[in-house]
Amino acid sequence: MRQVLRSTRSDFGERKRQEYLELMRAALQAIVEDGEKAGNACPEVFAGTYTIRIVKFARRSKAARHLFLYRVRGEVAEVGAFLYDGMQFSEHIPPEWIG
Repeated sequence: MRQVLRSTRSDFGERKRQEYLELMRAALQAIVEDGEKAGNACPEVFAGTYTIRIVKFARRSKAARHLFLYRVRGEVAEVGAFLYDGMQFSEHIPPEWIG
């Protein structure tokens, strides 16, 4: 996430970096508050995994092409990765989720 924020600042300036950070925070807050309901199930990636795109919280549909890959275990939501939507999600499953 830090690299994405650094790149955003470098390419678009501090104001856009702050906007992107707020989108990320909103997505994480939705995961905390709504767990499985916040995102979309992705059984094709890995059983019990969900994604939530930060574009969901952007004002324009073309903004913010990143997402969080997460799972919910009981009362705990675990974020496994922060990915660009063009990446192969299954290659970024945390090893501890598999074992």
